[in-house]
Amino acid sequence: GGVSTHAGLFGTAAAVAHVVDCYRIAAQRPKCAMATFFTHRGAGSHRLGWDGISAGYTSTGQYFPTDTVGHLGYTGTSVWTVPSKETTVTVLTNRIHPVDDLTAIRAARPRIHDAVATALGWDRNSG
Repeated sequence: GGVSTHAGLFGTAAAVAHVVDCYRIAAQRPKCAMATFFTHRGAGSHRLGWDGISAGYTSTGQYFPTDTVGHLGYTGTSVWTVPSKETTVTVLTNRIHPVDDLTAIRAARPRIHDAVATALGWDRNSG
């Protein structure tokens, strides 16, 4: 019933992927400030508002290359873009209905991304 600054981005998977593709493409331009959001490293795998692949568990599975940048949404959504592959993968789910439990989505995200990577012909040595 109100306005929240953290309500999230609502749209179709294609629309979310399109927005992130625009960010990825802009970030590849010389002297583009957007590149800082993808490349500046903070604590752990974090960047400026984004995340990268972290050691151990990563929701991108085992085949996404190390230049992958993305963001996870609390409700089970995620978007990951891979500059070296000119690829963006968007997953829109609702993990909080009917029960707010991380177990299923933590298992599903890597399997989804491994399936996408396999379908695209990626392997551990492709990135």
